[in-house]
Amino acid sequence: MKLFQPLRATSVLMAGNGILWLVWIANFLILSKPYAPHNKVFDEHSPPYIFWGRAFPLEAYASTVMQTVKFLEHPSFFLAIPVNYFFSSRGKLVDDLFWGVSAGGYYLITVFVLSFLQWYLIGILVDYARRRLRLNWGATHT
Repeated sequence: MKLFQPLRATSVLMAGNGILWLVWIANFLILSKPYAPHNKVFDEHSPPYIFWGRAFPLEAYASTVMQTVKFLEHPSFFLAIPVNYFFSSRGKLVDDLFWGVSAGGYYLITVFVLSFLQWYLIGILVDYARRRLRLNWGATHT
């Protein structure tokens, strides 16, 4: 038995994804503002994500943390598009709240769940490739 075995890529990627989302939650808590449903004044933009009385302001949407999350989790954002279609087809707007969460919030929750699946599958592929390379390397150099 080896004392130090290399970590599986799946474990590392899942842990990294968890840390990324913890950073996003901290960023949300720092940048979010209190929100109460109201009639919009002319040309007022709705916040993209509303969670239980806290809203992520539109200007914070361009923050470094949000841009990093959007880049790293792009496949998950893409796969979560049907959630937006679901709400849109029912005439729900971004700031309509269901159990204190906006339609955009449910979209983000879906992205969160899908992101773990995304990185789990990538980790499986990386672990498989590492195992195959190790087996091929050992077979050719014995």
